[in-house]
Amino acid sequence: MLVGAVAAYAALAFIFLIGIVQEFFYGFGHDQVYSTLPSVSSWRIVAAPALGGLLVGLIVYRFMPQRRNYGPVDVMQAVREKDANMSIGIGLGSAMVSILSIGAGASVGRYGPAVHLGASLSAWIGERFRLARSQQLALLGCGVASAIAASFNAPLAGVLFAYEVIVGAYALRAFVPIVIASVTGTVVARAHFDDFSIFTMTGYEIQFTHEYPLFAVVGLIGGGLAIVFMRSMDFSIRILSRASIPMWARPMIGGFVLGLIALQFPHVIGLGDEAIHDAMGQLFPLWLLLALVAVKLLGTCISLAFGFSGGVFGPALFLGAMLGSATGNIIAIFMPELISPPAIYALAGMGAVISCVIGAPLTTILIAFELTSSYSLTTAVMVAVVIAGMVTRRFHPRSYFEFQLEQRGVDLRLGREVRIMKSHKISDVLCKEYLTVGTDTRADEIQAILLRENERELLVVDSQGKLVGEVTLLDAVKSCQASKGDTLAGDLATLPDIVLEADIDMHEAMEILNDFIGISVPVVDSRHHMHLRGIIFEKTVIGAYNEAVDQARNEERGVV
Repeated sequence: MLVGAVAAYAALAFIFLIGIVQEFFYGFGHDQVYSTLPSVSSWRIVAAPALGGLLVGLIVYRFMPQRRNYGPVDVMQAVREKDANMSIGIGLGSAMVSILSIGAGASVGRYGPAVHLGASLSAWIGERFRLARSQQLALLGCGVASAIAASFNAPLAGVLFAYEVIVGAYALRAFVPIVIASVTGTVVARAHFDDFSIFTMTGYEIQFTHEYPLFAVVGLIGGGLAIVFMRSMDFSIRILSRASIPMWARPMIGGFVLGLIALQFPHVIGLGDEAIHDAMGQLFPLWLLLALVAVKLLGTCISLAFGFSGGVFGPALFLGAMLGSATGNIIAIFMPELISPPAIYALAGMGAVISCVIGAPLTTILIAFELTSSYSLTTAVMVAVVIAGMVTRRFHPRSYFEFQLEQRGVDLRLGREVRIMKSHKISDVLCKEYLTVGTDTRADEIQAILLRENERELLVVDSQGKLVGEVTLLDAVKSCQASKGDTLAGDLATLPDIVLEADIDMHEAMEILNDFIGISVPVVDSRHHMHLRGIIFEKTVIGAYNEAVDQARNEERGVV
C-alpha cells in the first residue's frame, strides 16, 4: 500500500509538473495543445522546444549517468541483472528531464518515465527496509503496477503489465502485493481525478459480424506500422549517435526542427492526447489522419534520436489511433451502411501498434477492456492484437524494450539460473589445496609423491609460480622404467587441454567443461601470464549449477 500510494502520487505529480513546464514555454498548461497552439506566436512555437532542448541537453550531459534516456527497459534490466536494485537519484533525475522534455513539446510519451519513476521509488523503499531479492522484485512490481494503474485508471492492466513486461515469473508470491499496490494507485488517482479515462467509448458497439476480418486487416497494417516505428527509431538513434554534433546541443537542434514541423502540424507537439480524442471523434479528414501518422513518426524519431527524454507508449498510442481511424474512414467510403463507427477501428489500431511496441498483448487487451467496459469492443482489439503480433514476430521478433535490452548485451534467452551462474566468478570457488612440484623435480620423486598422496596427477610450476603443465602417475612410472627416474618434471609436463582463467564466470566455465572428462582443471590468472591460482573441481561447477536452479525455482515460487 505504501509503495502503491507513493508511485501513484509520483505519477500524478509527473502530470502536474508537465503542465507547469508547458505553461512556462507556451503560456498555457492544459492538454488542449494543438487547438491552442495557433493562437501562440510562431517564434514561440519554434523557440520553445529549442530552448527546452538546450536545457535538456545541458542537464543530461552534466548530471545524468551515461548521458542517455532512462525508461522501462532499465527496470527490466534491473530485474534480470541487478537484483531489482535501482538508483533513486537516476529515477528522480530522469523524471525531471522527461517532464522538461514533454513540457517543452517533445513528441514522446509520459507512461514510460512514470513506470521508471515508480520502480525507482519502490526500489529505494525496498533498500531502506533491507529486503531480500524476491521481496525487492515484488516491491518493484508494486511500483510499476501502481504507476500504470494510476496513469490509465486500469488496476487489472497495472497488475498484468508488471508481470508480463517487468517481473515475469520471477516471484509468483508477489501477486498479492502487486494487486494491492495497483488498486491503491487506482484509488489515489480516482480520488483526485474521479473516474477519468484517456478517451471515452460510451455508446459504441460492433454492429456487424463481418467486420472482424476488417479488424484483422487493421491488425495487419498496425503490425506493419509498429515494425516501421521501431526500426525508424533504432535507425535514427544510430545515425545521430555517430554524428559529430556535441551531445549537449543535440536536443536543441532537434527541438528547433520539431518547432518548424509544429508550425504546420501542431498535433506533433507534446503527448497528443487531444489529437487522439478528436481522431476518435471523427473530427479529422482522411488526409490529415494519414499525414499525422507520418508527421508523428518523424517527430518521435527526431525527439528520441536528438536526445529528448520520454517514452514510446504515447507515440505508439497516437500512431495506432490515427492509422485505425484512417482505415475505418477508408472502409466507410466503400461500404458506408455496413460498418461500425471508425472510432472502433481507431481503438483496434491503438491496440495493434501498442502491443507490438511494448511487447505486452495481454496488457493491451486488458487496458482496452478497462477503458471501454465493453466485451464487444475488446474483441475487436483482441483480433487486431493477435494479427499484429503474428506480423511482428515474423519480421521483428522482439518488442522495442527487448530490442534495447539485446543491444545492451542482455541475452533474453537465458534463464534465471544462468544469470545466477554468471554472477559468480571462478575465483570465488577455487580450491587452494593441490599438489605441485618444481620443474627440476625427478620422475622417481613424482612417482613417490603421487603414490603417497593417492593422487593420479600433479601440477608443475616454475620458480615464478607459472603453470608449466601436469604430470600423471602413468607418465612418472613410464619415465622411471625407461630412464631410472632421473627425467625432470619440466621435461615430462604437458599443458592440459583445458586451463581456465580466474576472472571468467561459472556459466562460462560450465560451457567450457561441457565435454571435459576428469576431476579437476587448473585455474590461472590469465593465459598470457599463466600464474597458477588454484584448481576447480568439475563437481564444484555442477553443484553451483544445481544450486542456481534451486534458487531460480524458489524465486518463482516466492520462497525467500
